[in-house]
Amino acid sequence: MSTISPVMSLSQINPSNAPINSLSGLSADDFVTLLMAQLRNQNPLEPLQDKDLMAQFAQLNSLEALKQIKEEMEALLQVNLSNFASSLIGKQVTTTTTEGQVIRGTVLGYEIRGGVYYVQVGEAWLPLREITQVSEGGSDGSLHQANL
Repeated sequence: MSTISPVMSLSQINPSNAPINSLSGLSADDFVTLLMAQLRNQNPLEPLQDKDLMAQFAQLNSLEALKQIKEEMEALLQVNLSNFASSLIGKQVTTTTTEGQVIRGTVLGYEIRGGVYYVQVGEAWLPLREITQVSEGGSDGSLHQANL
């Protein structure tokens, strides 16, 4: 076991700067293991109170519910991105490259690579998040624009 000197800096204790109180890596099995260790090593003169045990189980249930909500929100985001990307097919889009070049053209399709959405404009594949303007030709030949 490592010791922490009172003069150690935070960067020495946590060199990756990861959140110290992060529970993202803990599973329900880890929680049960910790709880069992706590019960085995508790002070027999001051045993764990029922209310403390119930509070820990409530925290576990909340953690599991939050993880489920996060997963569902991520899935919903993917559906929304797919819907948005497919709605751009046939529309005029504008983006600016990192070199300052403005690209305008009609979206021909989209694809997902490594979790990143790209739209095809001519021969180029542009990241969806970099689209700055969408235009659609109206029946009278006018353009309807939306700046993003």
